[in-house]
Amino acid sequence: YLDGVGKQHVTLSPDVIDAITDAACHANDQGDLLESLQRCLGRLRQQQRTLLLRRHQQGVTARELARKLGYSDSRMSRLLNSLYVALKQCIEQRHAGDQQ
Repeated sequence: YLDGVGKQHVTLSPDVIDAITDAACHANDQGDLLESLQRCLGRLRQQQRTLLLRRHQQGVTARELARKLGYSDSRMSRLLNSLYVALKQCIEQRHAGDQQ
């Protein structure tokens, strides 16, 4: 949703938080985790980023988004899960490279 200043607030799902937390546990320096997430989001195609942002807008469920896009629940679940995995792997790779 948009606040009075025009900033969009995004609420992350437990799946995303778990993936990021798990990646952070493997990271040497947790201070740049947000930067890593932003860079990894930037590596996704615009359509993928938009899908994640739409899914994590306050109050939007995966089921509602699937209905809006004409996807089945299982297709939406697989798609979102693959994006979460890609983000997690990207973050882990960035931090593995930092440790070397």
